[in-house]
Amino acid sequence: MAETRLYEAKTAAKSEFLLPLRTMMRTGEVNEEPAEAVNIATLIGLVGDDRDRHRLLFATFVNTTREIIETIQAACQDRAVDVVGQQAHKLKSSARSMGADQLADVCWALETAAKNMRWDEIDEQFPRLDPLFESVKAYIDRYCESEVSVSATDIACDTKVEDISILSIDDDKLILEVEKLMLKEMGISNIFTATTGKEALAFLDGHGSSIHLIMLDLNMPGMDGIAFLRHLATRNYDGSILFVSGQHRRILQTATRLAGEHRLKVLGFVEKPIKPVDVKHFLDKLNDVPLKEISKTGDSRQPAVTADELRRGIENNELVVFFQPKVNVLSRRVVGAEALVRWQHPEKGLIPPFVFISLAEESGLIDALTRRVFEQAVRHAAELQSSGFDIKIAVNLSVDNLYDLAWPDYAMAVTESAGVDPSKIVLEITETRLISNIALALEILVRLSMSKFILSIDDFGTGYSSMEQLQRIPFSELKVDRAFVHGAANENSAKAILESSVNLARKLDMSVVAEGVETEEDWNLIADIGCDQAQGYLIAKPMPVDEWVTWLHEWNKRYGMEAVEG
Repeated sequence: MAETRLYEAKTAAKSEFLLPLRTMMRTGEVNEEPAEAVNIATLIGLVGDDRDRHRLLFATFVNTTREIIETIQAACQDRAVDVVGQQAHKLKSSARSMGADQLADVCWALETAAKNMRWDEIDEQFPRLDPLFESVKAYIDRYCESEVSVSATDIACDTKVEDISILSIDDDKLILEVEKLMLKEMGISNIFTATTGKEALAFLDGHGSSIHLIMLDLNMPGMDGIAFLRHLATRNYDGSILFVSGQHRRILQTATRLAGEHRLKVLGFVEKPIKPVDVKHFLDKLNDVPLKEISKTGDSRQPAVTADELRRGIENNELVVFFQPKVNVLSRRVVGAEALVRWQHPEKGLIPPFVFISLAEESGLIDALTRRVFEQAVRHAAELQSSGFDIKIAVNLSVDNLYDLAWPDYAMAVTESAGVDPSKIVLEITETRLISNIALALEILVRLSMSKFILSIDDFGTGYSSMEQLQRIPFSELKVDRAFVHGAANENSAKAILESSVNLARKLDMSVVAEGVETEEDWNLIADIGCDQAQGYLIAKPMPVDEWVTWLHEWNKRYGMEAVEG
């Protein structure tokens, strides 16, 4: 639907401005095809159909572009290739955001030539900047004088955003203004901006606890986004980070992993020019973080909780389990679900896991918490089984569970009491957490495997010793981390790792689950490569057990399935 509105906007814009601008071309006032000088639908898609917003952004764009072209001209005269590349990169992003695609293409060519130190190409491309800019400016002048309205796009968020505070960091003031207006269109009002890392850190020193999300550009002069992460880690920032950058996806993926090493919580990354649908996707996920995607220090958006509160919550059975389905890629049959914990606090409402998991680990409550989750998951598995659903339920194990020799006997007792075959229970272990005390963990895992529980190596590809763990531990399932699934169709390195993981699993007689399947493109890729199961937002979000059962019936009805595959 949004795509239809964008097409309508583009068509309306062209019909209004095409004739007068072509006339200007014939008289020599404009040097490029004006209908393509600016695609107004791009701007409408970013900030909505508001002429005042458009005029504000266009005015900023015109002023900053003049300055950038002058800077590039001086850099060309001084043969300062780094400056040419930096300024071309900056103008490329803002031009693309304004819909000035021809201008952005020339900037890309300049940036590429600068990276390769090809002055012949720089000298060839630079003279094109000014005529293209004049073409864009002519379109902007005509557009701002017109009162024709065009269709807007709906980019409201599903997330409750009224209390969310966002700090946007970018050295390009135009990009900051675009992000501000875009976020306001989504219903967010608490938006702060900074043009340098130093300015952002000073702001966070006074307001850090109230900022729930940082939208961070990586490529900034002075302190870049990579250095900013290091400073952010020293301040124990406990909110979320969303990278916004024109850098290559591989660099963005590496930056995401670096943030993880700093114990910072990264929602993901969006590439410039940013699209509202991409930002909305991550904002909608802010309140839905799985058990294994916890932060070290929690999240200031959520109410503070104490160890005593958590202890009482566990004792009073306030923990609830949500389910996210796993689907067979070939048949589209539901083959299982991952159990994800939430805390239904009697006064503070539903609390996501990243608020209390680290607290449970630090206060010695993680074993009691995991047991409550395990017991609920097994009980629900029995209920599903009695209703005719023969599926596998997956539960995440904490490292502490792998150091408790009583766990295998406890797990067997729970499943026997519920009448559930252990082979219907999958125990997911994050491989990065199997580095220390491996002998004790091995004993427990082997005993669990001998008892017919299915062992799954989770987040595969993100740890330090994946091959070693596969050799040591009798895993039956391999879950490829979403970093190598979502968007891998357009990223050769991620695709290569995904393919290698599948090939490795095949040789080790393991099934493969692809996490983070969020688009049809992701689905098509994992199907082509040969993954067995898919899990992710394309299929369904985590949901309470009642919704989960309803969803199961609807899914089966949609695909004409009377039963669910085991």
